[in-house]
Amino acid sequence: MPLRTTAGLGGLWLGSVALVLALNMFLCAPCSPSEISGCDGTILEITDCLQREYRGVDTRLKELYQRILAGFGSSEKGGPGPHGRKARDLFIKAQKTWLIFRDDECRARYSYFAEGSMREMVLLECQIELSKDRIRLLEGWLDLMER
Repeated sequence: MPLRTTAGLGGLWLGSVALVLALNMFLCAPCSPSEISGCDGTILEITDCLQREYRGVDTRLKELYQRILAGFGSSEKGGPGPHGRKARDLFIKAQKTWLIFRDDECRARYSYFAEGSMREMVLLECQIELSKDRIRLLEGWLDLMER
């Protein structure tokens, strides 16, 4: 039995709604607030939740960075030495470069959704996701320094 298509404006409208919903699911799948942070509710509630989470993640990131910097100057062998100073300088440069990358990457995602109500959530989710990735790398630095 052949499938029947719905004709007329009603069918066109339903088809358009289905297409928009499908595209929305496709475009928003990687940025679902519940997947990243457990935030839920209205857009404003999700945004507030994400802002709180980002502040916590950013605080952790800064704390780790400061601990690592302090670790460069407190070697048991009497200071960082010439190799330690070079490593410290490169570490600082890497952190500054990473901050530029994170900010540009997240601004690009924000710009992609600039006309939509999701733009702030997309920005915050990006900042949280990339900052958590960096935290894992910095924790690796601490492990390395403790050897």
